[in-house]
Amino acid sequence: MGVLPWLLALGGGIVAAPYGSFSVWLTALGLGCALPVFLLRRHPRLRTAAAALFFFLGGYLLCGLALEPLAGPRDLRSWCGAGEVLVEAEVLSLGRRDGGKNYLDLRVRSVQKDLQVWQAEGRLRLFVDGPVETVLPGDGLRFRASLRAPHNFGTPGEFDYPRYLAARGIQAGAYLNRLEDAAILPGEAGLGPRYLTGIWRQRVLSLIEDAVAADTAALLAALLVGDKGGLSDAQRQVLARGGISHLFSISGLHLGLIGFYAYQLVHFFWRRSTWLLLHLPPKRYLPLFLLPVLLVYLLLTGEALPTQRAFLMAAAGAALWVCSRRTAPLNLLWSAALIFLLFEPLLLFEASFQLSFAGVLGIMLLVPRWSKSCPRRPFILRRLCLLLLTTLAATLAATLATLPLTLLHFHLLAPAALLTNLVAVPMIGLVAVPLGLAAVVLTLFWDAGARVLLQLDGLVVQGTFDAMARLVELPLLGGRLLYLTPRALLGVFVLCLLVLAGHQWCRRRRSIAAIAGCLLLLIPSASWQGLEVIALSVGQGDATLLSLAPGRHILVDGGGLRSETFDVGTRLLAPALGHLGVKRLEAVVLTHDHPDHRKGLHQVLSHFEVEEFWAPAPLAELDTDLVRLLDERAIRVRHFAPGWTVIEREHQSLAVFQAEGRGLSLNDRSLVIHAAQGQEGVLLTADLEERGVGELLLHPLPGAVSLLKLPHHGSARSRVEHLVAAAQPSATFVSAGRHNVYRLPARRVVDGLARENIPLYRTDTQGTLRMRTQGKGWAIEHWSKGRFRRPDGAFFADQFADSHAEPL
Repeated sequence: MGVLPWLLALGGGIVAAPYGSFSVWLTALGLGCALPVFLLRRHPRLRTAAAALFFFLGGYLLCGLALEPLAGPRDLRSWCGAGEVLVEAEVLSLGRRDGGKNYLDLRVRSVQKDLQVWQAEGRLRLFVDGPVETVLPGDGLRFRASLRAPHNFGTPGEFDYPRYLAARGIQAGAYLNRLEDAAILPGEAGLGPRYLTGIWRQRVLSLIEDAVAADTAALLAALLVGDKGGLSDAQRQVLARGGISHLFSISGLHLGLIGFYAYQLVHFFWRRSTWLLLHLPPKRYLPLFLLPVLLVYLLLTGEALPTQRAFLMAAAGAALWVCSRRTAPLNLLWSAALIFLLFEPLLLFEASFQLSFAGVLGIMLLVPRWSKSCPRRPFILRRLCLLLLTTLAATLAATLATLPLTLLHFHLLAPAALLTNLVAVPMIGLVAVPLGLAAVVLTLFWDAGARVLLQLDGLVVQGTFDAMARLVELPLLGGRLLYLTPRALLGVFVLCLLVLAGHQWCRRRRSIAAIAGCLLLLIPSASWQGLEVIALSVGQGDATLLSLAPGRHILVDGGGLRSETFDVGTRLLAPALGHLGVKRLEAVVLTHDHPDHRKGLHQVLSHFEVEEFWAPAPLAELDTDLVRLLDERAIRVRHFAPGWTVIEREHQSLAVFQAEGRGLSLNDRSLVIHAAQGQEGVLLTADLEERGVGELLLHPLPGAVSLLKLPHHGSARSRVEHLVAAAQPSATFVSAGRHNVYRLPARRVVDGLARENIPLYRTDTQGTLRMRTQGKGWAIEHWSKGRFRRPDGAFFADQFADSHAEPL
């Protein structure tokens, strides 16, 4: 039995674990039952089935334990939510985020609270707004902070941040305004490798900043030491649209280049020793002697997971050379993936892991087959043709193999990658990387020489980048953001697999795969034949998708956070719309021009087809960037007269309320939406406060209100009790951020709903909410573990009342 079936079974168990109910003991029991059958030599079919079950349950168990480690007496997670504590920890690594912010990964030693010290074990990510250059890996750190367990927003299609941290062994997060608020205990771990390479890394970064301009310095820092925090948004967009982001992320390509150049250099001197050639043949033993060089570079670049994997692959390859073992490339790839996943199961969800193995797999499958088409004579023409065709085939094969994953993780189609890599890979790999590595080495003893090499390297890198920037501006090469459904992504995967491996299938299988891929990609998903309201969990903001049959969608607000580095539209709203199958919006509604309702709309208006924009005020009073975007996209703008405006009265009704606006605040002038079908209706009240609610109640509601969205995120100043008394809803929901500083929804509002026995559904505790009706009753679900599920029991208001107080 080959390795591939075991790998597929293991991967299936790992993928299933986050979406099921995990039990350590039941999974272990299943493993114990499957293992004896797996070891049987008779009954090969039974043994094969037992082997598949064994690896599936093994993957399920390993992934479950990685996501939810067994709690010990010193578990760091027990301090999450315990208020401010004094933490003592050791610095493991440093990193930069967008906007000049930074983070430190720490190994916690102890936690102190109420003058008592407890030993603690676990890793913590400490976010710092200011610079962190004064601390190095191996230093000790003592600070006061509140520890938080990482969590998702609970939105379809979002990036799973807790799983990302769990793959790095990080169990909690904390925040410091500046590093000066912490006490640094230098060198508690001694002059270890991490400490020394940390000093070297800071020296390299300092010389880079002194030698070249800021934009070029950001590119060099990413290329040479893996520090991508200095890249601007414009630079990231060019790298992504050009399909060359992998060149500026430390990975197997960089280690391979370092290994190649180091091999050539050492081999030059190795050949001059007869004893070494006789007793230690260089092709067999030299790769093993180069591993320390790669290890130093691994430490220098911050020990990123892709670099760790590349180093382990290099070590495995060196061991095979020493043992004189030969194996098929594909078997080696399957075996490496199996070993990685056995030790680090969460790697399967990492974009870098998926892209690396998919790219290598595509090259292994296509390049040998396509290289056979080279002309056999004359010799020089064949060599040139082989080089050109191999480069082109490798680029095309890697692009095709990684296309579904690029669309899944980055929602980006980058056709320019086929051309840019033909130019950028030789320039970066053969020129920029050698110059940069030589400069890195010279920083140890000759700053002037290192500065000259960095300046030359900067010219090469900046010139290559500028050429790529011009190339992606050409027609059809600029790239496009595509937000696809999981079904459409599966269709892309099937079609790409057909191109890569279809030559090994029979004609019938190729035909079936082609038809299935096209159907999955082109046929739209079935839409709900009724009224649907989806309250998207976007933090302390508001974004609601109102869907009318058949497949008509209206987006009410777009959310927005105070953070300048987290774009709700890019990270949450647009992926959620794509995941839900929304390609066209009949209207986008801005209820009022506040950032927590407006900021996320920019991404939607830029990359989705929008028919109308419903404005709460004249365009001159709205955000200038938003108005410019509406003009660029030629989106029709609609305003409403004071009072209720009925949009339609057929099978479903839709109406918009606009307050008169005299003496009212921006919140009280919010647009209010009412939609109904049959006996059921929903009222979306935006951020109305007391005067706005009073103005609304002066006008008769256009229909029944059985589902009410609490105004202003459940604020007590909105007089929710008056609205509830007038509308008599059977259920309510609220959009709020988890642990928001305003403590919304207010305790008084929550208690009032509890007394009336009116259920309250909340995005801060339940994630995205989906409420559906066909005219008789609402079916309410929340997003959990990859799909919409019915809540466990009735979620009444008083279930969450204990953790909130009245806002100031």
